[in-house]
Amino acid sequence: IDDASMRITGDYQPKPDSLLENSGFDSPDDDTVIKGWNAYTDDLFSVLDRNTEKTKDSIASASIFNSDNKAVSYWEQALENLDNKKDYLLSGYIFSDMIVSDDGGAAVFVEFYDREGNLIRTFRTAYVKGEQTDWTAFEMKLSFPENCYKMVVKAALVKSVGTAYFDEFTLAEYDETVHTAEQGVFENMFSIETEDEGTSVSGEAKVIPVFVWFIAGGVVILLAAA
Repeated sequence: IDDASMRITGDYQPKPDSLLENSGFDSPDDDTVIKGWNAYTDDLFSVLDRNTEKTKDSIASASIFNSDNKAVSYWEQALENLDNKKDYLLSGYIFSDMIVSDDGGAAVFVEFYDREGNLIRTFRTAYVKGEQTDWTAFEMKLSFPENCYKMVVKAALVKSVGTAYFDEFTLAEYDETVHTAEQGVFENMFSIETEDEGTSVSGEAKVIPVFVWFIAGGVVILLAAA
């Protein structure tokens, strides 16, 4: 997968209008907590919240707390009707607050599906974990696989205990001039790790309906009865 890369330090040029709805996680929503984003978890005690205290120069961020090192939790937004002949650039920031994990961490996944809903391919950033003092910046250049109809962006905390924060996401058409100009600023480059084809970020976790309860200004995601 040569057309995907991750940058882990620095700031960016001024961002164009994002193709993601509420890409900075700033706008709240009565039903989904964060406008444009849906929350999923397989952990009874996970907390998925819109956080106004830990942000990257913005109004709010998306946060995930997991209490189980086998838990998979994420914020998700699906995009259809994108021009699949064009390349896109997804960028943003991740922050790890005492995330402990052997084989996971905080990451951003991009999944591609065909019209029948079959998963074609998944990209993800390298996992972020540990105790950070600053935000980790990432960039992904994305090209649509053949027969792709839908792109799904997931800000996830996978098989980890701790809290992850996500902020200032931008999805825009890839600009060769801008991207080339920025390469000189980012010397610490990592390849996007590619999940096995046909494997979702959810893994074996069953994504089921959730109830959202507001407790002490946060949001506790409780599993619905099967």
